[in-house]
Amino acid sequence: MATPRVPRTSRRMSPPTLAVRADQAADALGVSQSTFLSLVAEGRMPKPIPVPGHRGLVLYDFKAVEDAWAAMVAAAGADGYNEWDENPFDG
Repeated sequence: MATPRVPRTSRRMSPPTLAVRADQAADALGVSQSTFLSLVAEGRMPKPIPVPGHRGLVLYDFKAVEDAWAAMVAAAGADGYNEWDENPFDG
């Protein structure tokens, strides 16, 4: 009995994401690009890195974005945000 062939593409691992555009970083966080850029301007997310030789191209270090998000979560406290804690329409 022959063993089934594994398609060649299924053996390849995706390379790690090192750098992303602002829209990709925003997508990873689940926010709009304008919100992500506001977080950058506030210093809550890392500043972009200009790519030499590519005028106007800037990328964000994905690990730094992840680390900044982790810091924001830690600053929110162990319990994090609970949408039921505060409701502006209550009472």
